[in-house]
Amino acid sequence: TIILAIGIPIWFVFFNQNKQVLIVSNTDDQAKKILTRIKTQLESNELLKWLIPNKPDVWNKSEVTLNNGCTIFCKPYNINLRGEHVSITVCDEVSQYKDGSGKRVHDKTHGTLFERYVITRATAKGGKLIGITTAYSATDLAMKMIANPAFKGKIYMAQKKSAFVDNPDTPEFHSKIYEGLKEDDPVFPDVYPIEKLMTIRNTIGHLAYDREFLSNVLTHADSIFPP
Repeated sequence: TIILAIGIPIWFVFFNQNKQVLIVSNTDDQAKKILTRIKTQLESNELLKWLIPNKPDVWNKSEVTLNNGCTIFCKPYNINLRGEHVSITVCDEVSQYKDGSGKRVHDKTHGTLFERYVITRATAKGGKLIGITTAYSATDLAMKMIANPAFKGKIYMAQKKSAFVDNPDTPEFHSKIYEGLKEDDPVFPDVYPIEKLMTIRNTIGHLAYDREFLSNVLTHADSIFPP
């Protein structure tokens, strides 16, 4: 979320003019938290302060307007997304998106909101859609996007697992970040050293660890009680 939901919108407005960036999250509070962190970066980073107008037209919890005509605003995932047309839509935690009935967007509900009101927000202006999430199951929205050739996506693991990252049948796991790492080495040792990862695994259990830290939901789909 830090790199994609915060870093990419800032990078985009830094190098563009008169563009719109939409942040979408499952709840209004979460969407506003992301925008707050973006505002903090703009206000505290000397390289970015030029983007802040002396008297901004809009600078609140839901929207900011910048010196170069760009706008960054946020909305929760619901029907009120319709009518917006933006250059970039950043979707946070897409696996947690729910349709009008309160169910997660999966096989049966896929398309009720996401296809009609999210994808079209960016495509109407030839823009980009960026999704960030921890997959919940092998059939959730994130995994459907990964399998869809219209999208380009990668799955990142906290440890190197050659069965995925070196397997030609799982290209979504392939990345240069694993080069030079041995089997089971931590990918982000400064944040998650191996000792910390093993403590987490022993605390939350193997299945939860596989999903949350190895992005491996394939085994859950074949379980007796799938999610």
